[in-house]
Order: sequence, then structure tokens, then C-alpha cells
Amino acid sequence: MSSIGAGGSFNVGRILAVSKATKTLQLLCRQIDDLNRFPLQQFALPTLTALNFSNNFLSTLPLEAFNPLATQLTTLQLENNDLEKIEALHQFVALKKILLFYNRINSLESSSLISLHSLTELNIHHNLVETVPKSIEALTLLKSFNLSYNRVSSLPPTLPQSLEDLNLAHNKLTVFACQEPLLELKKLELQYNSIRTLGATLSSFTNLTSLSLANNSLEHIPPLCSLVNLSKLECQNNKLTNLDFLSGITENFQLKHLNVSRNQITKVTESLWKLPTCTYLNLSFNRLAALPPFNTEKNQGISESLTELSLSGNELTTLPSYFSAFRNLKVLLVDQNKISSLPEKLPIFPSSLRVLSLSFNLLKKINCEVFEGVTALDELFLSYNALDNTHHLLEEIENILKRKVTVFEANTGAEQCQENKGKKLKVGKAEMMGKRNNMEDQVGISLNFGGKDDDFCISLFDGHAGDKVAKYAAQL
Repeated sequence: MSSIGAGGSFNVGRILAVSKATKTLQLLCRQIDDLNRFPLQQFALPTLTALNFSNNFLSTLPLEAFNPLATQLTTLQLENNDLEKIEALHQFVALKKILLFYNRINSLESSSLISLHSLTELNIHHNLVETVPKSIEALTLLKSFNLSYNRVSSLPPTLPQSLEDLNLAHNKLTVFACQEPLLELKKLELQYNSIRTLGATLSSFTNLTSLSLANNSLEHIPPLCSLVNLSKLECQNNKLTNLDFLSGITENFQLKHLNVSRNQITKVTESLWKLPTCTYLNLSFNRLAALPPFNTEKNQGISESLTELSLSGNELTTLPSYFSAFRNLKVLLVDQNKISSLPEKLPIFPSSLRVLSLSFNLLKKINCEVFEGVTALDELFLSYNALDNTHHLLEEIENILKRKVTVFEANTGAEQCQENKGKKLKVGKAEMMGKRNNMEDQVGISLNFGGKDDDFCISLFDGHAGDKVAKYAAQL
């Protein structure tokens, strides 16, 4: 690769000195707003196949600027410019890869696309595109198409059958439907749209390995049991009331990651436990009052594979006794429910468990024997329950496990007010969470700060992509 930096002006003699074996030419001056000032037509590099004009101020692509090289270029980088139109692209008949992200492009002209028969990658994210022309189906070799962060509200009925990676996230789509199934597609990203309807052909995308439908308005998802290669499914922040789309799955189903948090799910059936290779299962912030039965003999797959289970923010009043059957479970989150007691039948938890969150429930008492055999436990969250003498509880737990455990426990503001009736200050708090999967912010309340009755400390700790530091700080 040869790079040219000229501070805004060009020395033709210097350009001509570039080796004739050069395959990639990268412009580093970062000040060009007119390609006519870059004299490509004044020299010939027969082996040149890639041009990088990214991070400049280009607003147009003049035809004459590329005439000497248009038919031999396979890669063109124009990201981070000021382009509004790409009408000159039709001349690049050998182009395989074009990067146009972070521009101001408002439309994809049919005339620009229809001759790009060799194109395999088109990346145009973070632009202003509103429509996708029907001519996109003529790109029969296109494998990767990234149109995320645009303003697209509809798609043509047919997309290139060669697509393997399609990213339409952060647009304005209300429907996703294809007349013909995309049989080669492996990754489909539709998150952050306003999709209410998914076409039935989605069930025929049999090579799909990753599907994101998060943050839409879906009430129904077509059956996915035929997508046996699907390993990751993101459906959080929709309006789903059930998981019927999992009905009919078999032992060949390869789903490892399932996130259906922040929906309106009130009930799940035993089919939930038929995911034979699932390692991550997130059902948090739904309306579940109970969990379905679990049959160890019939559901051996998930009992071996599951490592993280989140049930936070539901309406559970107790826990099932079968969690101990998940032999490799490491993280169990059941905070923000209505759990008032734990099952008497032991064991409840598997020996593999490392993190257990029971915070924000109605627990008044915990039988320490439930932790018998949970030898891997590192973190236990008990904050905001109605427990008495948690320090004694911690001592009992550590005696049973014969090891130190980090326990996060805090009294609520209301409880602290009861302990300080002589004070004039009363403290309450309310929480509202955005689109993160779990609450990461923490509130610290101390009405006898530093052991002094007249000193108060009320603090808010922002989690920022993780809650561990905030939780630790809130206890100080």
C-alpha cells in the first residue's frame, strides 16, 4: 500500500514516483473537497485495485476523476465525507467492496447500482437513506449489506439471494417481509425499528445463525423451529406475550443465546427447557408468576449447557426446587420479584453457582442450609429485603461453605427511617430503567453517616455498562 499526504496540494512528480506495483493508494491529507484536484488521470498504475479517500470533505464523485481507473478498482473507501449522492458509481464495474458510511447520502439511485455486478460488500450505515431501489436485487454477488442508522421505512419485495449478512438496524421499518427466502443469510439485524409484522418466509432462512429483533413492536414471531442453525436470538423490548415461536423445536436446534427480556410474557411452557444447547437465557422484566415444570430426563441438554439465567423483574413468589439440576449454572438472577420464601426441599442451587441475586424481594428469613454444597459461590446479593441480622446470616453461610463470600446487603430508606424515628428527615426513592437489560445504577442511603446521628449521606452511583462498581460504592 502506498500513502500520499500533501497538506491539501499535490505534487504530480511525487505521485508518479509511486511504484507501478502499488495495489492500494491511500490519501492522507484529509483536506480534499474536490476530486478534480487529485490528478488520477495524469498517471497510470496498472496494478492499482483499491483507493482510500476516507475522512475528507468530498461532496461529489465526478466521473472524469476516475475515468483512468474505474474499470480496474475493486475496493473504494469513501467513508467520513460529505457525499449526498453516489450517481457516479455505475462506472466501477469491477468494484467488489465500497465503504460509504458516515456521509449524507439520501438515496440509492438505481442507475448507480445496476451495473455493480461484482459487488460483494456495500456499507452505507449512518446516512440519510429513505428508500432502497428495486434494482438492489441485481447485485447477485452481494454478501454483506449494512444499511443501519438510516431512515428506511420500506424495502423492495426481493433482496439479493446471495446475502449472508444484512444489517437494517436503527431505521423506520414497520414490516420485514421477503417474497423469496434468503437461503444464504447467516446474520440478520433488525433491532431498533418499529416492526410490527414479520413475513412468513423468515422461517425459511435456514442458514441463519444470528437474529436480532430487539426494540421493535412485535406481538408475534413466526415459528422458528426450522432454523436449526440459529445460535443467537435477541427479542428484548417488544410486546410478546408468549414464546410460541419455539414450539416444535427438536434436539437439532442449536440456539445458545436467547434474550426475551422486557416483553409482556405471562406464561411459558415446558418447551422453554427443550433448548438442548442454550447457555444464556434472559426472561427478565416480564410478567411471569411461575415457571414451567422441568423434567431432568427429558431435558438433559439444557441441564448441562445453561450457564446464565436471568428472571429479574417478574412476579415470582417462590423459586422452583429444580435449579439444582442445571449442573453448570454460574449466574442466577431473581432480584426484583415478590419472593417471600425459598423452597424447603434441598438442594435448591447447583454447586457450580457463582453469582446469586435475591435483592429487591420480600424475604424475611433464609435457611442457610440452602447454600449447602454451593461451593463455587462468590457473590450473593440480598439488598432490599426484610431480613434481620444479615451479618449473622453471612457468618452462617461462610461457615457452611468454609470460604469467604462477597455479600451485598443494604437496608431500604424506609427501614432506616424506622431506625431513626427521632430524626426529621425521611428518605424514599423510585427507580426507572431505560433500555438496558438490567438496572446498573445504585442508590446509597445512610441516615447516620460515619456513625453520627446528625450526618446524612444520600448518593447516586451511575453504573455505565456494568453495575458492580456502583453496587460496591453504594455499600460504603
